[in-house]
Amino acid sequence: MSETESVPPQISPEEVAERRDDSLFVLDVRNEDDVEEWNIDGSRNLPIYDELLDEEAEDLELGPNNCAAN
Repeated sequence: MSETESVPPQISPEEVAERRDDSLFVLDVRNEDDVEEWNIDGSRNLPIYDELLDEEAEDLELGPNNCAAN
């Protein structure tokens, strides 16, 4: 087994936007203030990040295909 530390891949918002095509849906769960600072062109924002960190995340309503409902 390799002793090399695994580092998660990093990609800039610009690179994601460049790679994005009509088949890719980018859901940004950050708070609206964070999204206003920077975002990925064509992404959709559903500001539930804080809820996901809370123990109450199990209370999120799920819509079709287990996606969070608006």
